[in-house]
Amino acid sequence: MAREPQNLADLLSNPGSALGRLVAGAAKRKSLIMQVKSCLDPELSEHLIGVNVKDDTLILLSDSAAWATRLRYAGPVLCKQLSEQFELTLQKVQVKVRAPDQARPSESK
Repeated sequence: MAREPQNLADLLSNPGSALGRLVAGAAKRKSLIMQVKSCLDPELSEHLIGVNVKDDTLILLSDSAAWATRLRYAGPVLCKQLSEQFELTLQKVQVKVRAPDQARPSESK
């Protein structure tokens, strides 16, 4: 028996649906990256492209190895600031570098 189609807005706003949980998780990560960027100097925050927290580890995603190094140096202070300001329990920082984008066909000429 076929189910009735559901309204997409209802699916996205329902925290019990898979899409609702996905939207809530995305909002949480967006909020977290904004919080982390507010603790960094503006030049460095431009190169922070992702943030996650797993257990007591703050995971930062950088757009290059050079900026990842600067994020590693800022890590201990960043953990302390975030722990105090946002009531997070952070002990470690892990910094990863995003894989370089493949050249687009129009750029490879």
